Amino acid sequence: MPVLPSTAYSAAIDVYDTVTALAEAGLRMVWYDSDMNYLSSDNNMSGISSQSVWHRFKLENVISPSSAAYCALEIDATNMELVGTVCLFVDCATFVQATTAVQDWKAIKKR
Repeated sequence: MPVLPSTAYSAAIDVYDTVTALAEAGLRMVWYDSDMNYLSSDNNMSGISSQSVWHRFKLENVISPSSAAYCALEIDATNMELVGTVCLFVDCATFVQATTAVQDWKAIKKR
């Protein structure tokens, strides 16, 4: 996604693990320059303690690098080899310039 340099962004994504609890999983923002060269990344790794439950991962008010032109969102999961076959479902991906906080979709739904 195109971004502005040195600007705050927030992202969120919901992940559903159908098989087993992962040791760690999270959302990663990957920053690229205008030629799509990798610059850096930010993530929020945390444990998924239970299966068959939606987990929300957020990164809020992350400042893009001074030469950033693009950002990609990735699901990052570690220790996949320890748990065998894993099926992750992804929903409600959000990426916004961080003028306001990323809202929880459940809170929006209740309005």
